[in-house]
Amino acid sequence: MYAILMKKVILSNEAVLYNPVTIIEGEYDKEYNLFLDKFNNEFYLADDVSFAVSEVCECVYYIMTDEELIFKYGTKDIETALSCYQDDV
Repeated sequence: MYAILMKKVILSNEAVLYNPVTIIEGEYDKEYNLFLDKFNNEFYLADDVSFAVSEVCECVYYIMTDEELIFKYGTKDIETALSCYQDDV
């Protein structure tokens, strides 16, 4: 699985911005609602409301499988799909 790594930027007390950084590879842990990258770093999902008010500054968004990426970009291999995905980021 792959996800977009996002960095949180606090604009004001009422506004938070999420900047896409890059694509990371890992697995989604449904039990804990976390994305674990291939180095076992844990990331919250950007759509978790509690993330916006937490001290955590990185999260992930738009988790996709190899098959979903290949289908989305209409390619035959994951390398080309990942290249397109990175360009979208």
